[in-house]
Amino acid sequence: MYLVNCTDENLEKLTEIQAGKTATLQLLSEFEKNPEKFCFDLASESAVLCYYQNLYANMPAGAQNYTLEKGSSVFDFLSVNEKYANEQYTQKRFGLKQAFATAGEKFQVFSQETTDILVPYGKGKDLIADLCSRTDTQFYIKKNWTEQAKPFTVSVYRFQKEQLEQQGGLISLLNGTILALDPSFYDSEIGLTFTQKNLEYLEV
Repeated sequence: MYLVNCTDENLEKLTEIQAGKTATLQLLSEFEKNPEKFCFDLASESAVLCYYQNLYANMPAGAQNYTLEKGSSVFDFLSVNEKYANEQYTQKRFGLKQAFATAGEKFQVFSQETTDILVPYGKGKDLIADLCSRTDTQFYIKKNWTEQAKPFTVSVYRFQKEQLEQQGGLISLLNGTILALDPSFYDSEIGLTFTQKNLEYLEV
């Protein structure tokens, strides 16, 4: 296995990934200095423990609470559940205060603040051209095109979408129900870019 440390990588907006990277580098540094501490194995129990100790030590207070809207959090739902305790628990309706079902519904492993964008890769370029000529937004048409477009879409975070919008890198299709990437922001070798390439004109 090779670990590639990109010198120009910017994880400013991806704090959880940055924390994991920092913890990994700390573990690798400790392992290099004292491998016998980890039984000469990066997959040993002591190595895993070291990683998570480093990870949680670098996290700000409350980072594991998974804060939700209106000040609530998944941690609260699974522990004291203060809102329920204050409003309803006095009625003694249930033996437990925890809201396990609600916590399960609210928790997401990956952030859902992403937007799917159709890119001009392979058949995706033909789909974009075809969609540019359509104005019908009936459900069955949107569903049909969505299924076809899945292999040619990428998900971007909100700040990335805003960056593309500011540079005119997104094309609105079917009255905004589908977003496509301007061809000048797509590179055949590296895929989506946030730097405009030589202009290519899309024939409709």
